[in-house]
Amino acid sequence: MMKFSNNQNVYYYLLTLNQIDSLKYTQAAADNSSQENLQNLEKIANELLKKPVAAVNLETGLYEPIEEAGTYEDALIRFAKGLTDERRRRQANCSS
Repeated sequence: MMKFSNNQNVYYYLLTLNQIDSLKYTQAAADNSSQENLQNLEKIANELLKKPVAAVNLETGLYEPIEEAGTYEDALIRFAKGLTDERRRRQANCSS
């Protein structure tokens, strides 16, 4: 069994996602907090937000866009709204 450091685990995880094609190991390293790397990661994240949401096609093993899902930015906004709505619902139930 092969053991990985945290940086290697992060890099392997990102590679298996197959969503960030241009992410280099030095950019994915959890201990690289240089200003240049942080700016590069921000740029990569902003570019990723504009991509369409994709999922693995179980027949082909390839990532394919999910047309009705929009972009990752849209999905993140929907997710955040869902969390906010759930928090408000729970708070309302607690105060009742």
